[in-house]
Amino acid sequence: MDSKNTVQPKPVTLTISTTPDLVDAGAYFTLQAAVTCDPPQDLRTRHLSIRDPNGNEICQLVLTEFEEGKNRGSAVLIAPAEPGPAQLMVWLTADPDINLAEDICAPVRLDIPAHASSVVVWGVPPAIMMGENFTFYAGLRCSANCSLKERPLEVRDEKNRILATATTGATWRDTQALHYTKITLTAPKSLGTASWKVYAPSTGLEVPHSIGVTIFPVTTVLAGQYKISIKSINSVTKQVIPGAQVVAHPFRAMTDSNGNATLSLPGGEYRVSVKAVGHEPYIVEGMVKNEMKIIATLEPEVETTEFEVEQWE
Repeated sequence: MDSKNTVQPKPVTLTISTTPDLVDAGAYFTLQAAVTCDPPQDLRTRHLSIRDPNGNEICQLVLTEFEEGKNRGSAVLIAPAEPGPAQLMVWLTADPDINLAEDICAPVRLDIPAHASSVVVWGVPPAIMMGENFTFYAGLRCSANCSLKERPLEVRDEKNRILATATTGATWRDTQALHYTKITLTAPKSLGTASWKVYAPSTGLEVPHSIGVTIFPVTTVLAGQYKISIKSINSVTKQVIPGAQVVAHPFRAMTDSNGNATLSLPGGEYRVSVKAVGHEPYIVEGMVKNEMKIIATLEPEVETTEFEVEQWE
């Protein structure tokens, strides 16, 4: 919504603007008014009338500031609950004291969209054995922070077939309006990556919302044949490194408090990388054809001094 209109029957000017530029249906927005006179006059405490298209007064706006020859004021309003175009009128009544012989008004045009529904998916395993069950989280939130608790969600495959249904519950930790649920599915029984989606219908809400949808990948792999044990160690202190990320694409793991992680890999060629904050990555490549143990000695990162930078330049 971008509404900035000026009506200027001199010597009085009435200017109206609104924030934010785009207002959801039923959401609050602020209407700002500015009045200038020639010559400048202090109009603080003067009331402007805000009216609907039928001329009915909704509320009054009071001018509360006078700076640099401009009188300003604002009012907080609620946008219409139904999406679509809407209009308000702001009236300044005639007053001979400011040389205003007739009432003037400025229109405020609004284009109200439906609330935007966003679907969020997280926790999908990067690699899933064919035909195995897996769990992940799906959440739903509204652009205006409406409560979307107990809303239906549908998981659909690439042919738009419904694989599972769920209902949103409480809000996810440290979020204001992301209502989530935990979903369990069965991975495809064929190798590869499928593009599935979580769909949120928009029906049954008091305030209109858009349909929410997000696509997420489901990657299936052969069952692991060989156990690969990884231990991450600082090469200088010889201390174990917990929380290091271990990747042999598309398989992933994280080292535990003892610096240990395990991957179960099908046979084949792999590039195994071990990364940890404050350390250089450790990378090893080779063929996996039996169980293996890898000692990943990570070098601490070296801080670059200004002197060294100058030498390089």
